[in-house]
Amino acid sequence: MREKLERIRARYEELTNLLSDPSIISNQEKYRELSKEHSDLSAVVRSYSELLALEKSLAETKEIADSTNDPDLRQLARQESAELETKVDQKEEALKALLIPKDPTDSKDVIL
Repeated sequence: MREKLERIRARYEELTNLLSDPSIISNQEKYRELSKEHSDLSAVVRSYSELLALEKSLAETKEIADSTNDPDLRQLARQESAELETKVDQKEEALKALLIPKDPTDSKDVIL
């Protein structure tokens, strides 16, 4: 899953650069196509960045819990670690849901 998320983030950054390219801006159809892809990837990239931040905070909190001699600080760090682990699990589940391929017909018009 991480490799896929890294590829998505790299593609998102590539799209960001392409959307500022004057040759792409002048080609409206290509610009619209890239803008849509950029927009589709933005929620995944944002959620992945939040996951990375949570994991970094969790590692720092665990390090504090393991390295401190103060029992109150250790207890506080362990409580914070438990909360962060729950948030990390929730964020991973949310990311899995975001990675489910969209139905290509979702963006099409419907006649009732």
